[in-house]
Amino acid sequence: MLIKTHPLSFTFVRQKIQNQPKPLTKTQWISYDRVVMLLLIAMVIAGAVIYS
Repeated sequence: MLIKTHPLSFTFVRQKIQNQPKPLTKTQWISYDRVVMLLLIAMVIAGAVIYS
């Protein structure tokens, strides 16, 4: 009786079809930028409170 063996190299091979991420629209870019800026300001304020 023959046993089908699956070599490990095929387990880690990337899929040929990869999803291409859609580019961000201008409104999405602006909203993400605002969130990042608010996080940075919050971190600066928290750092100032902690180290003062």
